[in-house]
Parts: sequence; C-alpha cells; structure tokens
Amino acid sequence: MPTRSSASKLLILAIMVLVGTIAPSVSAQDAGTPEATPELEERLEFALAPVGDHPDGFFRDLEVAPGGSIDLSAMVLNLGTVPLELDAFKSNAINTTNGGFTSAEPTEEPSVATTWVDFPEQTIELRPGEAQEIPFSVHVPADAQPGQYISALSAKTAEALPMPGTDSLDYTLSSALTVSILVPGELTYAFSLGEPEMLKDREIRTLSIPVTNEGNYLVRPSGELVVTDADGKDVLTAPIEMGSVYAGLSTTIEVLLPEQMPAGDYAVSLSLTDEASGATDAIEPARIKVPDLDAAAGVTVGSATIEPNAENIAFANVDVNLNNGGQQVPASNVTLDVMRDGEAVESFPLATKQVLLSGENVISARYIPAEAWESGTYTFTLKVSAVDPNGGQETILLDEALDATIVVP
Repeated sequence: MPTRSSASKLLILAIMVLVGTIAPSVSAQDAGTPEATPELEERLEFALAPVGDHPDGFFRDLEVAPGGSIDLSAMVLNLGTVPLELDAFKSNAINTTNGGFTSAEPTEEPSVATTWVDFPEQTIELRPGEAQEIPFSVHVPADAQPGQYISALSAKTAEALPMPGTDSLDYTLSSALTVSILVPGELTYAFSLGEPEMLKDREIRTLSIPVTNEGNYLVRPSGELVVTDADGKDVLTAPIEMGSVYAGLSTTIEVLLPEQMPAGDYAVSLSLTDEASGATDAIEPARIKVPDLDAAAGVTVGSATIEPNAENIAFANVDVNLNNGGQQVPASNVTLDVMRDGEAVESFPLATKQVLLSGENVISARYIPAEAWESGTYTFTLKVSAVDPNGGQETILLDEALDATIVVP
C-alpha cells in the first residue's frame, strides 16, 4: 500500500466524488418508488502526483550530493469515469513562452538532468478511481557541479482521442510533474535579455524578446516594458511578470500588439529584476519596425465637436465619432487631454474600459474642469488606448490634436 501522501489523499477524494456521483437521488415523497439511476457522464481525467511529503505538489529541490542517489515514487491516478490506457515516461523540463514549466516530447535528446533520472517507460491501464505507484530513482554523477537541475515525469493517453463534433481532428491528454534536483554548493543568479524582434503571422503582430538564464538556479524576472514612437511618446506600457526561467535555458517574452497600432519605427525599453536574488538586466532603447498589416486597421477620428453649453459657460458638450478599422477592441480608454493657453490642465476620461466596436463608435460626454473654467483659450487632444483588464498592458492607438477650441473671456 502506498503511504498516505498528497497523492493517496487525492485518490481517496476522487473515489468519494465517484461514489457520490453514482448514488441515485430519491426525494422523501417518492421514497416508495425508487427512481432509475442516472447514467454516469463519461469523463476522462487523470493526474500524476508525487508520493511522500511534497507539499508543493511536485518534487522540489531534492538535495543530492555529487555521486549520491535518491529513491522516489510517483503515482498515476484515474480521476475520471472511464478506463484509461496511459503511457508514462521521463522527459526534459523546458520553459514556456513568458516563463513557466512544461515537458518536452520523449523523443527529444535527454538533458543532463533527465539522464540522471531512472524512470521506467511503461504503459498503464487504470479503471475509474484506480491508481498505480511507480518507483524510480535519481543518480547524480560524481562530477556534477552545484546548482538546480530540472527534469520531468509525464503521462499521456496512449492513443489519440477523437475530437467531439469532428471527424478529422483528434487530441491527447497529458499530465506532467517537475523533478527538481539541487546539487549543494554556491548558487548563482543571472539572466540576460536579447535583442527585440517583431513576429508577424497574417493579422497578428508580436513583439518578442529573448531571455536566457545564465546562472545555476531559476529566476522569475519582472518589470515594465515601454514602447516609444518616433516622437518620443510612450505608446505601449506592459507590466512583465515572468514564470520560472530555469538554469541554462532560454525562453522569450512575447507581447501581442493590437492590430490598430500604427506601423512604423519604435523604440523598446525593458528593465527586469528577479526579486528573490536581485539579479537584473535591461534593454536600453532598442529600435524595432512594426510592420503594416494587409488591410488598414487603425483608429481614426471621423468627427469631433467640443462646444460650450452657453455664453456664460458651465460645461462643454463633447461629441466624438471614432472609426475602428480593425477588429473589436474588448476594452479601451478614451481620454481628452485639455490645455489652456498651451499649458496642460488635466486629462479627462471620456470612456473607461469601453468596447471599441469595428466600424463607427460614438462617444458623448460633458466636460467640466476640475478647477473650474478660467480665462484663456482651451485646446484639446484625443487619446484612445487598448487596455488589458487583467495584465495591465496599455497601447495607445490614437493621439491626435482636435480642431476645436473654447475661448473663455
């Protein structure tokens, strides 16, 4: 019997769920006439979990000295309602885009860490609620250098499964588990940023920046990306929060540019720091060229009027007609920058996190200065930006002075 670990607890929970699903429902008033047991919904679900005291849910920084070894166990659990045939194997741990863990295909040349893992490749058949424990070991060679080494265990459906609703598509289900080995000694933390480049795939433009971990322990860089146009104006700001970038591996930061962002020459600045270690690197303004899309996709002002409500002004009526030549923008900010006699007064929000439809968009508002109207000539600039309500990225799609003035005696 396996130890009562996080894996076995998960199995017990899975069995409880299955039992609860199978039990028929009988109301008090119908107790004399049992209802038919509903058919169990077909569900494919499984997990790969560590056996033993591993509260993180994976094998984290298992310390093994050079020339030493460690015996471990993993458990494969069928959490679904149908029998499963699964292939279990070891594989390389690799970084996903923007950092984080994923496992490589078993056909990939084994990394140093993966060659240390003695995990038997096998096919496992599991009934619903059943689990199987797989013992394995890790052997660290005598000449291993200090640092963190990452490998992975994986399980996936042995046969491709037909995609529901299609005749030609299929898929596989998989689960992966990190095996992190720590060879004791001095740990170093360092990473470097490469040159930005633009990627284009049909109507999608992506800014890509390479990141390489040059130390011997993982880092999680974070900071802010700024893209500036030819006039020196910030047109895109994006907070960067990377997942783990493993020692000796490289990945990329990728930022999707809205299709409404004008083509042209821009400068990219980026400064990132791993808060745990203090390791840092930066890109001084690096030049990029954002390519044109095949069709016009910008945001333009169709018309704009800003008029006082009366001779003795109390407020101004603002009416703006925006044309969006691209796809719908799920969330946009529309801002009126106000100046008096050429001096900045304030930025006034006309719309916040508003859907910007493809085609025509009409925005109307009343503008009253926060400090009341003062004598002088008021002029206005309209800014439209696409915003990511979750990640915080903001891209300015339009920054245009309006042909509208208000003169206050």
